[in-house]
Amino acid sequence: MYKSKFTFFKIKLIKLLEEYERWRRVSKELKLSREARLRLDWIIYYYEGNTAIQTARHYGVSKKTFYKWFAQFDRDNLYSLYCLEDKSKDPKRVHWNGLKRYIFTAVDKYGKVAYARMYKNKSSKNGEDFLYRLYYLLDGQIPRVGHDNGTEFEKYFKSACQKLQIEQYYSRVRTLKDNPNDERFNRTLQEEFIQLGNFHSDPEVFNRKLTEWLIEYNFHRPHQALNYQTPLEFSKKLPICCNFITKITESA
Repeated sequence: MYKSKFTFFKIKLIKLLEEYERWRRVSKELKLSREARLRLDWIIYYYEGNTAIQTARHYGVSKKTFYKWFAQFDRDNLYSLYCLEDKSKDPKRVHWNGLKRYIFTAVDKYGKVAYARMYKNKSSKNGEDFLYRLYYLLDGQIPRVGHDNGTEFEKYFKSACQKLQIEQYYSRVRTLKDNPNDERFNRTLQEEFIQLGNFHSDPEVFNRKLTEWLIEYNFHRPHQALNYQTPLEFSKKLPICCNFITKITESA
């Protein structure tokens, strides 16, 4: 009987060690920073049977700091390993087996209504597709679009703007403050959606999940800047035509 129990726990321990090693291997494939991999070591040390206080003391961090990063990780979703990166650095490009994915984003300058969609590349053809989808969703109420100087906003995108009679204007080179609304939305998208384990390399899968989040963001989530109203509620008080800022965030 005791031998049977010992064998069971031995097998369980081996499986756990294999799981921890897999976490470390995936963290390397994701090309996480040394700091993020160290935070993973904290979590593994904790799962090995140590308390939060013991873990914090062992690595010389506060218990609050440990819990902050522990809460970011979901052992059932290894994409959440990316959440162990320092958000203050706001990384916008992550590699997964050499793949890159591009997220076009647009946000209303005044009412904060936002839209986003992932593509496999940032071609002007995909820029055109994004613009037509945005145009359809807003019933054609887009008088102008502002964006950076990327090639994705040329050729097909520019042609679509002309066909839809949308005024197109460019931000200054290397001047992020020209698009503060979109930069803020990109950060929210990163922190409240992507870094919570929702990333998927398949655009079709990712966009389904993203659509659900956008519904929550636009219809149900109160915004402090809008006096704690949702973007849709606030937009009702504004003229139908709104300015949109369009940009690209890179992820993988």
